[in-house]
Amino acid sequence: MSALLVIGAHLDECEYGAGGISRKFAKLGWEVVFLNTVGRGYDVTIFGGDREKERAFLRQAEEAAGVLGARKVILRYPDKRFPENDLQAVSDIAKVVKEVNPEVVLIQWVKDHHHDHVRTARASLEALTQVNLFAGGEPIKLNLKEVYAYEAGIAQTTDFEPDFYVDIAEEIEEVFSSFRKFKALGEEPLVEQKKVQARYRGMQSGFKYAEAFKFIGPRAPLRSILPELLGEALRPAGSMLYPWGGKDYL
Repeated sequence: MSALLVIGAHLDECEYGAGGISRKFAKLGWEVVFLNTVGRGYDVTIFGGDREKERAFLRQAEEAAGVLGARKVILRYPDKRFPENDLQAVSDIAKVVKEVNPEVVLIQWVKDHHHDHVRTARASLEALTQVNLFAGGEPIKLNLKEVYAYEAGIAQTTDFEPDFYVDIAEEIEEVFSSFRKFKALGEEPLVEQKKVQARYRGMQSGFKYAEAFKFIGPRAPLRSILPELLGEALRPAGSMLYPWGGKDYL
């Protein structure tokens, strides 16, 4: 079975940044795995020392992934204290990559206001560079073909000019249902934020609701598998009016 791996820092990030495209892959019969690096410390940073609320948050995260047909894997790095340049974190990510052996990987964009997002993205890139080296054990033949970046949120991700958009109008209600599992967070703000972001990207692309992505590698996608998989739900950035994307050139 082909596999999609989505990597994000906090427990709601894969669902928020790439929930629509992930649901599309799940409906195509792909294995979908959400890997979150930050898995503890929420009792201090969010829930005022309430460990039961943190445990509930972890359970809700697994349920949220399940709504989209994904399996959740959670590492135990602390919220807002995710280590920078920590080879253990790189190794832990690489071990999941090796176990899942995905064809497509989605990571967070490296330019972001939240340092947990930045550090997770950088650790992911390093892990993907030499999976067998960092994961250890018997080397395997990797299936990895394409790596893309997604945005954490309009108020967080910076300098994100999409390379392509994916129509998620058919999946948007399932994405909202996924968010509503996060009762510990107060789920409706997530729904409203996603609706605004998905409409904004939809306006840019001509879809009603869309998610935006940037190409990372490992090589130019001259024979990308995405057009065959997603068909008319995939559109490159740009148009006849703005052929180089939604930028103004003075």
